[in-house]
Amino acid sequence: MAAGVFCPLVSIPIAGSINYFKNGEGDGTFLLFLAAISAAAIFWNRFKILVVTGGASIAILAFDLWNFFHKMSLSKADMQREMAGNPFGGLAEAAMQSIQLQWGWGVMFTGAVMLIVAWFLAQREYKYK
Repeated sequence: MAAGVFCPLVSIPIAGSINYFKNGEGDGTFLLFLAAISAAAIFWNRFKILVVTGGASIAILAFDLWNFFHKMSLSKADMQREMAGNPFGGLAEAAMQSIQLQWGWGVMFTGAVMLIVAWFLAQREYKYK
């Protein structure tokens, strides 16, 4: 999960790829903090903490992903309204359509789900001992 913070999340035509850390300004700092807490919890065999850190990570990622799609739909609607009748409107629409999600989301969601799976497996392990 911590590695996914530095992976590309969004590809923008002129700006390039954006990651979750955003030079310490993004929610990636929260995810790094949760990953550090998770690593410490695993080291000290405090697996109950993993369900909290994994759940919080999934909640943060889901909210930010929803927020991204919401802002993109608003931006597209604003652009279509403002570019109506503009000869360069097609170019602006093509630029908006070329903004894409990247593979970093999958890395972070997989890491967060793995924390919850680790908690679940630890619960089963202690239950059968």
